[in-house]
Amino acid sequence: MSTVLNVLDGRTSRTRPEIVQRIKKAIMVLDYRPAKGAAARASAKPAAESQKARAPLLGLLVPSIANPFFGVLANEIERVAHLNGYRVLFGNTYRDPKKERDLLEDFFAHGIRGVITASSLTTQDHYVRLLQRGLTIVSFDRRASPDSSLPIDYVSVDNVHAGYAATRHLILNGHSSISYVTAPMVTVSRTDRRAGYVSAMQEAGFAKQVSVVEIPPDTPYDDAELVNVGRRIGKEIVDKKKRPTALVAMSDIIAIGVIAGLHDGGLRVPRDVSIVGIDDLYLDSLISPTITSIRQPIPEIAEAMIGRLIKRIETPHLAPAEQVFRPALVVRNSVRKLSAK
Repeated sequence: MSTVLNVLDGRTSRTRPEIVQRIKKAIMVLDYRPAKGAAARASAKPAAESQKARAPLLGLLVPSIANPFFGVLANEIERVAHLNGYRVLFGNTYRDPKKERDLLEDFFAHGIRGVITASSLTTQDHYVRLLQRGLTIVSFDRRASPDSSLPIDYVSVDNVHAGYAATRHLILNGHSSISYVTAPMVTVSRTDRRAGYVSAMQEAGFAKQVSVVEIPPDTPYDDAELVNVGRRIGKEIVDKKKRPTALVAMSDIIAIGVIAGLHDGGLRVPRDVSIVGIDDLYLDSLISPTITSIRQPIPEIAEAMIGRLIKRIETPHLAPAEQVFRPALVVRNSVRKLSAK
């Protein structure tokens, strides 16, 4: 160990050149990155002493804790992990694959071998090297790709059904002019929710009324900007000559922003425009009007993800699996029933 540490620190004057080359070759083959600070000191202790000194750790990566949905998710994951004797370290990725990979590398260097990722990115190629080195990953908020061979567990809600159920509720309340409001389709879950909206519209014979209002955020920090995106969408709808009677929002935080934007322009929900969100945030029942939404069963999802992560860590050769939860409609006051013509 002391010889390796000397090479890592550049102190090689007393080490034979062939030994230095062997160590450097091993570092390259293993893609080894030395831990720093407390992690490095812990790794220098005997294994038994090091294990006693700290509780087992799991990692959690979310797009941004500024999005209340991920705050609720992180809270539930930490609660369930604690019940199972684990602590959780988390980081914000801002849906940036490079930042996500760097955080995973840091987690791995600190001895974390199980991580939940919640970015729902369309590609997961940046996971490959860490999976090969022994990292266990549970991916939240996206389904497994049919052509993917990566050893990743997937836990999510049926996002296609979420978009479908939200739209269907509006149709059953007499609406046919329904727009889908969203930030850009940078994730699998967003694409799936919009697909569910389109499916419900087509099924009801309203294919020609399909309308998507999409506005990008002002900054790269997508999730931290969603309420402002919603507000700008609300103002854009106010200015339309032919406004939709109802909206399906990609998420509740978008819906809250849309309601504010409509209010800025003198329109009221549900008097002038009805709206259904997705996620069922605790905020939905605190604002006026309360928001009809599609609920994700977050406590059950957290239990499934932590349970699967621990099981895979303890049984490395266990085949990965996928678990999909069915979301549920929660009816509140943001939808007005239109009179039959």
